[in-house]
Amino acid sequence: MKASSRRFPSHGFAVPAALTLALVTLSSLAAAALHVLKAQTPQASDALRARVETYERQWNTHDPAAVAAFFTVDADMIMGNLPRVQGRQAIQDSWAKYFAAIEVERRGTFEVVSLRLITPEVALINITSETGGLDAEGRAMSTRLARGTWILVRESDAWFISAMRGQPAEGDVRGPPPGFAPDPDDGI
Repeated sequence: MKASSRRFPSHGFAVPAALTLALVTLSSLAAAALHVLKAQTPQASDALRARVETYERQWNTHDPAAVAAFFTVDADMIMGNLPRVQGRQAIQDSWAKYFAAIEVERRGTFEVVSLRLITPEVALINITSETGGLDAEGRAMSTRLARGTWILVRESDAWFISAMRGQPAEGDVRGPPPGFAPDPDDGI
């Protein structure tokens, strides 16, 4: 059986179909690699790190609306082994329940462990967090350690969390924090 080929009349030569497919595939891969390389800019990385720092400042206000504003309208969040929370309003409600259950003085720090741009508009961030501090009487509160993965999307030149996953970090074995404990009425 004879292999098919394609004749390029302007050049006067025939190219086997397999070679044509290989050339198209290679050029597509090169274009995709260039797209990803363009995404890996210091400006995008700096903007994402700044976004995490701003999130930390807002989280420390314990204002659920301010924290929820970092999420896309259709975002989802899973904390530990709790059910998935879908949508910005539900995420705000979840943070309101959490902030109402913790100490007013509790503060958190969020550290970017790794950051990778999937495309110029999609980023994956792994973070660690620690919450604690001193209570109203100056006593040290228990420290909570967590780790999380955030998927962020760029919308109108700003980064928003599209998906957040959080769980206790190694060394934090006390179970879910107040406000994130399963509700017995939910059947969980």
